Amino acid sequence: MPGKKSEPSEKTKRLLFGSASRCGFPDCLEPLVRRYGDLMSINVEVAHIRSDKLRGPRHVPDYEPVHEFENLLLLCHKDHTLVDDHPDSFPIEDLERWKEVQIGQAGTALDDDLVAALRQQVSALAETVASLSGSTPPCSATVRLLAGRGTANDAAMLPLDVYRQATFENGYPTVYLGVEVSGHGQLRIHQAGLEFDFAEGAPAVYLPPEIRHRSEGRDARLIDQGQLRESMIQLAKATRRLPLRFRGFVRLDDGQQVSSAWTSMLQLPIWRDGITEDDLLLLMHRHRS
Repeated sequence: MPGKKSEPSEKTKRLLFGSASRCGFPDCLEPLVRRYGDLMSINVEVAHIRSDKLRGPRHVPDYEPVHEFENLLLLCHKDHTLVDDHPDSFPIEDLERWKEVQIGQAGTALDDDLVAALRQQVSALAETVASLSGSTPPCSATVRLLAGRGTANDAAMLPLDVYRQATFENGYPTVYLGVEVSGHGQLRIHQAGLEFDFAEGAPAVYLPPEIRHRSEGRDARLIDQGQLRESMIQLAKATRRLPLRFRGFVRLDDGQQVSSAWTSMLQLPIWRDGITEDDLLLLMHRHRS
């Protein structure tokens, strides 16, 4: 007998997003997706009406379609936590009524970028759960951030932490930020980009246009300085704040996600040398109006 699915299928997630436009909690108006120019973030989580875990909220033994459309609801982060932390106050019957109401909402088209963002957030959650349980997902790939100058086809890239100490020829004025993955063998890169952390809520996800460099055992996606700066300005206008830190991530075609370490926003290679946090605050105030 085939094993049960460990999570909802991509088709099921598309159906969920196609049948709703906001959180399913009564009177909550949180949208499914937040966009800030090129940045986007899934603003809800896939919640189970009946938990798939033995000791989970509202678990029903032998309930088969646990990861199917009829047992799933889209809730914003805070309402999902509330509902699962207090299952006696939110019984199955209530959540099924919310489900009926949510199905009647106007849907959100789940295009490839949104699918990518959703996969990224699911992978990040799995990574957190694994760290809490003391286990590590099997993955030998590593991701690091690079920076450099050149052209889209010929850029000299260095590790981000040593970039500002390097000297480049004057003929290569364009600055690039790179997200590099190595040790991934024959696995293809499904998506690569940046996450921006605001210290609360889900990170914003930036999926850049693809500029690809390959070398022996390594694969890098380059992000143009101008495009990245414009996205930061749009982010400041939309949110009236700037993120605290960023990191690169790569999702491989077997579903694994690998991320670099979180890095201060001051290290983004789009700022002038010597920039401070006060300078970033001033920049935010200048562009948010």
